[in-house]
Formats: sequence, C-alpha cells, structure tokens
Amino acid sequence: MYKTNLGKTIELIEIKDELSEYIAEADYKIISQLGYNLLEKEWDPSELQENLGSSSIEALLDEVENADYDRLVEIHTALKEQGFIK
Repeated sequence: MYKTNLGKTIELIEIKDELSEYIAEADYKIISQLGYNLLEKEWDPSELQENLGSSSIEALLDEVENADYDRLVEIHTALKEQGFIK
C-alpha cells in the first residue's frame, strides 16, 4: 500500500511540474484553450495579450496545484496524446 501511495505522490509531483512548465511557456492561444479545458472559462487570446496573460496563467497554475490526482492525470494524458508535452 505504501509503495502505491508513494508512487502516486511522486507521479503527481512530476505531472504538476510538467504541466506548470508547459503553462508558463505556452502562447496565448494555448493558454486560452487550457482555460477552457481546465477552468471552463473562455479567454480571447487577443485579450490575454493585453495583460500578458498573467492573471490567466496564475489561475491555470493554481488549478494545477490544487487539482486532484485523477484530474491531473486526465489533463496530462490528453496533452501527451495531442503531442503538446512529452
């Protein structure tokens, strides 16, 4: 049981790090798409450019930090399948 929990914990940390890095490096179009997928918010990429997307990026990073394991695995898997992350 402890190995399973430890494995999940390590995987969760790795997924959070990878998603956080991806969000920090994403362009406005990707940030907009992630906002819709993660937060169910529609952000216009041109509006994100006006404030450099800082509040949107912060909201996405907060979601990644606070999301549960299953949600993060779902997001991470979808991004991997689409070729956005390795």
